Amino acid sequence: MLSIHRLGRRTREKMTEEWNQSKRRRCVAKRKMERKKERKKTSSNPLKYFLNSISTAKLGKQHILWTPPERRL
Repeated sequence: MLSIHRLGRRTREKMTEEWNQSKRRRCVAKRKMERKKERKKTSSNPLKYFLNSISTAKLGKQHILWTPPERRL
């Protein structure tokens, strides 16, 4: 890595900005992969998949599935 201090301020800022962007991109890709793996795990187990779909579904008729009777409208 070439010495950052020899460069001008603008160049240095630009370099760190580029580095941060690439770092962010890597993090996003990593998270995406982790989510994908997680989804695969749940889809292989039907019960787990069903429970997940219940806990995540909060709209429409699916909402009725897990709301207690006294709270239903």
